[in-house]
Amino acid sequence: MSGADFSESSDEKDQYEDSHQEIFHLFGRQKPVHGALGGGKQLGVLVSWIYRSPYNFPEIVLPEDLCMNVALLLRDRFNKVFGVFKGVASGKDVKKFLYAILGLWIISIVGSWLEFLTIVYILFVMLLTMPLLYEKHEDQVDAYALKAKAKLKRQYSTLDEMVIKKLPNIPFVSDNKQH
Repeated sequence: MSGADFSESSDEKDQYEDSHQEIFHLFGRQKPVHGALGGGKQLGVLVSWIYRSPYNFPEIVLPEDLCMNVALLLRDRFNKVFGVFKGVASGKDVKKFLYAILGLWIISIVGSWLEFLTIVYILFVMLLTMPLLYEKHEDQVDAYALKAKAKLKRQYSTLDEMVIKKLPNIPFVSDNKQH
């Protein structure tokens, strides 16, 4: 097509070029938003999902006596646990005191090997898989646990004879303050 064949005036050419100039779109988008989101049916589903009515959740009413019983049970359990902590910290029960030291020592060793989130992840996976594995291999696990328990009892009895019974029984100083 040559320049002589083009019969439009220069004003018409300018209007045509202005209407088809490159329009700036945010994020370099080439299509209108309606077309970018799929247009037609997909956009209708998206808009209807955005403007949907909220779901009406059923109202849950808990009886007051149930809540009080749970609160009392939790209070009793916490008091028992704190009593055990007090007994361990005071050193009156040497066996519990040594168990606490051993448990904290094992936790510190494992904690030095792994990060906290790794330990949490491992415990989470174990909590989800161990019940299933135990249910599947219950007889074998019970037999092995019985053997391990007997072996630990033998080792504890030898430790008790050699070390713990030889420790002097020193009572702790009581906290009797006179005013």
